[in-house]
Amino acid sequence: QTTIMGPPRVFVSYSWESTEHKDWVFRLAERLRGEGGVEVVLDRWHLLPGGDRTVFMEKGITTSDFVILVCTPTYATRADNRDGGVGYEAMIVTGQLAAKIQQEKFIPVLRNGSWELSLPGWIKSRIGVDLRNDPYSDDSYRDLLRVLHQAPLRPPPIGRKPTFPGHPYSEQLG
Repeated sequence: QTTIMGPPRVFVSYSWESTEHKDWVFRLAERLRGEGGVEVVLDRWHLLPGGDRTVFMEKGITTSDFVILVCTPTYATRADNRDGGVGYEAMIVTGQLAAKIQQEKFIPVLRNGSWELSLPGWIKSRIGVDLRNDPYSDDSYRDLLRVLHQAPLRPPPIGRKPTFPGHPYSEQLG
């Protein structure tokens, strides 16, 4: 993966399924941007009246460092059936996945439902972040930020080998 200079740029893909859901996505984008140090590309901020929706989606996905897929059962159905904006974004994403282009850039975020019902078929094998519940887990949110900022948890150093007193071969092992 390429090292990102400056704040990571993140495109948010989600389905317009209810006012409550759109508001949840908006609040997540605000939090990522405000306290998370992430440049978020969101239709409600960047797609103005008169703008071309397909160009916005293509540019947003291809020029972003990461794409957050806000997964719900409705999102999965629309993506799998190539329905509406989510369906168009699915074509762009699956094209990049098929071409093996920066496959780690696509991050499923589980908003509601289950992993099985809410993830489109083409992303089911990916590890995602569980942001179900309101409020969602701060630990899960931090896991997402770590990925976006390329700051994964590192294992602690390996300690010294223990001694095994009374073991007949302990002198030969150490």
